[in-house]
Amino acid sequence: MAKKGGKQPGAGRPKGSKNLYSMQDYFSKKDVDTFVEFLKANYMEDTKLMVWLGEHLFGKPSQAVDVTTNGKDLPVPIISLTKEQ
Repeated sequence: MAKKGGKQPGAGRPKGSKNLYSMQDYFSKKDVDTFVEFLKANYMEDTKLMVWLGEHLFGKPSQAVDVTTNGKDLPVPIISLTKEQ
């Protein structure tokens, strides 16, 4: 009987793979430039569209996530080593 749900061996994207596609993978530079100029000329006020365009052309910026310390510094343990240890 097959497992239902949960982690499956061999499932999902392999570790370390960077197969993230962007517009530049599908269109020529000339096509992308023409599209960008069109958007800039007609939709410059639409900030959501400009953000989308930037993320697809240049990649989404990395976001720092702090889920453990609530912005506080992590305590650094002080270890004293001597020759006897």
